[in-house]
Amino acid sequence: MNAHGVPHDEVDNQPALVAPREAVLAFLSDDHNADQGLAAARAVIDAVVAEAGADGVRDAAVELASRLASALERIATEQGLVASELAEVWFLD
Repeated sequence: MNAHGVPHDEVDNQPALVAPREAVLAFLSDDHNADQGLAAARAVIDAVVAEAGADGVRDAAVELASRLASALERIATEQGLVASELAEVWFLD
């Protein structure tokens, strides 16, 4: 189950829950052109807005936060760190 209580095998049927992965992949797709990655990520979110409105954007944001938290927990565990402390460092400019 994901953060919304949706079984992982059903997430692909809900665009707002697929959007975080697509947006991240858009940023990672072209290491040499950040503007293209940003434009592609915005297009993904624009599609969520068009299809599901504010609720879809909220769901996408919660899904992204949930997945980032899971990734940070895995990294922290591997590095012998506290996940919340790693998150604080992660978001420093």
